[in-house]
Amino acid sequence: MDYCTPFFGKKLQDVTIDDVKKTFEEERLESDWLEFKSIKGSEFNNKQFENIKETVAAMLNSAGGLLIWGAP
Repeated sequence: MDYCTPFFGKKLQDVTIDDVKKTFEEERLESDWLEFKSIKGSEFNNKQFENIKETVAAMLNSAGGLLIWGAP
């Protein structure tokens, strides 16, 4: 399933960093197939990493989805 096209309007391999920045100029809501993680490198810690692993595992155990790591 392609989760990227409904969100960005293009295939994953065609998404650029500018597309991501533009997409988040407006507030976006998460859903069952869409998850945002806003982690900056200097703030990364084990608890945040565990949270990301749990999110990825949950998506893999469901229908899948799109995880955007670094969302504002």
